[in-house]
Amino acid sequence: MTKSREHTAPFHVLCIEDSPEDRANTRQMLLLGSSRRYIFTEVDTGALALRMLRDMPKPPDCILLDFKLPDMDALEIIAELRGGKSLPSCPVVVLTGVAESGPQVIVAGAQDFVGKSWASPESLTRAIESAVQRYALALERERVADALYASEQVLRLFVQNAPAAVAQFDREMRYLCASGRWQQDYGFTGDITGRSHYELVPDLSDTMKAVYRRVLDGETMSSDGDRSARADGSVRWEKWEALPWRDATGGIGGILMSSEDITERVQAEEELRRLAAELSDAARRKDEFLATLAHELRNPLAPIRSGLHVLQLTSGVGSAADEARMMLERQIAQMVHLVDDLLDVSRISGGKLQLRKERIELAGALHSAIEISRPLIDAGGHVLTVVVPSQPIFVDADMMRLGQVFANLLSNAAKFSDQSGSIHLSVAFQGGNVLVSVKDSGIGITPDMLGGVFRMFSQIDQSLEKSQGGLGIGLSLVKQLVELHGGSVEARSAGAGQGSEFVVTLPMVAAVTRVVPPLLVDDLLPIVSVPRRILVADDNEDAADSLAMLLTFLGHNVRTVGDGLAAVAMANAFRPEVILLDIGMPMLNGHDACRRIRAEPWSSAVLLIALTGWGQEDVRNRSVEAGFNHHIVKPVSLATLTRLLAEMPAALA
Repeated sequence: MTKSREHTAPFHVLCIEDSPEDRANTRQMLLLGSSRRYIFTEVDTGALALRMLRDMPKPPDCILLDFKLPDMDALEIIAELRGGKSLPSCPVVVLTGVAESGPQVIVAGAQDFVGKSWASPESLTRAIESAVQRYALALERERVADALYASEQVLRLFVQNAPAAVAQFDREMRYLCASGRWQQDYGFTGDITGRSHYELVPDLSDTMKAVYRRVLDGETMSSDGDRSARADGSVRWEKWEALPWRDATGGIGGILMSSEDITERVQAEEELRRLAAELSDAARRKDEFLATLAHELRNPLAPIRSGLHVLQLTSGVGSAADEARMMLERQIAQMVHLVDDLLDVSRISGGKLQLRKERIELAGALHSAIEISRPLIDAGGHVLTVVVPSQPIFVDADMMRLGQVFANLLSNAAKFSDQSGSIHLSVAFQGGNVLVSVKDSGIGITPDMLGGVFRMFSQIDQSLEKSQGGLGIGLSLVKQLVELHGGSVEARSAGAGQGSEFVVTLPMVAAVTRVVPPLLVDDLLPIVSVPRRILVADDNEDAADSLAMLLTFLGHNVRTVGDGLAAVAMANAFRPEVILLDIGMPMLNGHDACRRIRAEPWSSAVLLIALTGWGQEDVRNRSVEAGFNHHIVKPVSLATLTRLLAEMPAALA
């Protein structure tokens, strides 16, 4: 059987795109989405593309056009393509990252558009083929119009039998003939030959009357979308073209007009715009929700952290107590880290994780992972063996993310091992790399699954899905996080029932002279040399009291209040040297309270600190405008607070 020309003839695509990555992605999607052979020509600016088109002996089969280029946008390029007589004409598909631009490029003359965020090999191929078909139909309509213009007799015969909405008028806008589709679109019944269009459509706009006069003067007029009244009083949208036809004497005998009912398309475009507006509003509300959620999560962290410091000051020094304090502080720091990531959840959901790398000791990440996965290991009655070298190993990594990698692997080992199984965590060296192995005695991985365990939504054993739970994203996240650290991960297994081993390879870095253990309580509580009068204002009573207790233990004279008005009154009575104000307080918010305090002559030397759960840039800017010296996001670090107090002059004016 002979293959169709579609799959044998090369298809020439001109890709106008300034991003090399997007061009490569487009090529890849086309190659995946069709068995057709492609010839690609690529340019990165609109001006270069237009010059190239002028010099081409044959126009491309289709143009893939980025909506926003460095020198011009898609609307300008389409205008040049559709209006420049020296330019070849061909179908255009616009690639856009902005949903609202889709209807614009269609109205401008593009045949189709594809959103970059939802583009796929199938959708891109379908859009190109649809554009070619639409373009071919448009060319065919033009050819038919030319044939109608050449012969009035053939014209009328065609009009009467045409499947499209076509009509022919004399100079008085009386119908000479009209197609059935024309009469159907306008709601006309019976024979309308000889009747005036103005009579049949009494509400015809002055704009359309002016169009008819211009056509009778010799112009060709068209519209990609006009509102039109029907005989029955309903309204539709039409795309139309009107051109003069010449009689036997060569004079303009009247108007030939064709129209296309685009009511459904216009309604669909309006619906798209409405949905886009709703999506924009939903995104705004989502951001507000995330900010509020972060605020509500930070508030309980403040008294917890302050309480930990108070516990350190009032409790005895014992190894168990110290270990509990460090464990709690590590968990608090991880919560703070997760809250910060939550504020940029759109970036995270798009797969654009931003690591907070620093030189860390690998043992810290392993210890954190063991701590996180220990409840699952103990619940299964598993025996965990840990073998690590005695010398410290350093890597450039995000402590929390690297701990997440190993915790995920240890948790998987616990979930997919039978009761009382064995889990072996070991560390070895290979060249300049460190190899971390997590090996278990669990269900193992069959050879056909071994190569796909890191794919998103992959399940090692479908029969265990209900009992073990999970969406199959854990190992995929492990792979992505390890690769972001410049490493790799490998899965090994001798088969079903033979256990599994996952080996993470990371590049090592040179040791540092001093390593500050991450995620621990402030190493030493500072000694207060200059006691200060401090006012703490917060409507969260636990937060205010615990911070006041901590500052009191450090030797300061502290007062607390629970709202903005009380803060202003207490400030005037107490004359504090330092004021810590929450922003979201009742009666009077922190910004307004700060302004009132700053209006007092005595407050010029006061250190005013905004202590709040709101961390957005606009809130920080408003704090500066209100008169705050500093804006600190809860939970406050004791080291940060004492540093600010220590930097104050010994005596205030």
